[in-house]
Amino acid sequence: MIRSPGAAATVWRLPLLDAPDDGYLLAQLEPAERRRATQYRNDSARRRFLVCRAALRRLLAERLGTDAAVLRLIADDHGKPHLADSPAGLSFNVSHTDGLALIALGDGRPLGVDVEVFRPARALDGIARRCFSAQEFAHWQALPPERRTAAFYTLWTRKEAFAKAVGKGIAIGLERIVFDADGALSAVPAECGRTADWRVLDLAAGAGYSAALAMGGPPGAVEMRDWAGFRH
Repeated sequence: MIRSPGAAATVWRLPLLDAPDDGYLLAQLEPAERRRATQYRNDSARRRFLVCRAALRRLLAERLGTDAAVLRLIADDHGKPHLADSPAGLSFNVSHTDGLALIALGDGRPLGVDVEVFRPARALDGIARRCFSAQEFAHWQALPPERRTAAFYTLWTRKEAFAKAVGKGIAIGLERIVFDADGALSAVPAECGRTADWRVLDLAAGAGYSAALAMGGPPGAVEMRDWAGFRH
């Protein structure tokens, strides 16, 4: 089993640098996915897609007790992948950044995961002004400069994980997803239901990264595991 009994979700940490060569990964994909891989002009982006999709197929196949080759993955209007014949009691989401990917598998509830590598040289002020609520922005600006980068990415990954869980992406308006100074979810867009029906958790992704998982429904345990490799 890849999910402990009673766990609402399992999040897998996947180092992108340790993956097999492209030829091996391409062989794990279906024809439509191979065609998509050839459309990437950026080598790093293509590599991230190959590793994440091959690993996702392996994990889904293990969870469902089937062959990865029979799984058909499709994307919705916002680019979120789904199984074409999605069984009850299964949900999943994927996020990747430089050097690291996270794959979350859940018990069927809405699920979103996000991971970001810190980019200290990036101009964060303008992004924060657009994507944070007024209260969040004021709190962030009041922090000592040396703490702002980590604080920005912590808040950003929480917001993006929630946006992915509801299936809308950042088009939902990240400034409408609000966290208080202690990191608790305090407001969500009206179309997303009650704030109390959502959980957003920070994840341990490693030094230089921030990550978060958002889940709908009642509280549930979350476990993290390290990917054992494609040939285990």
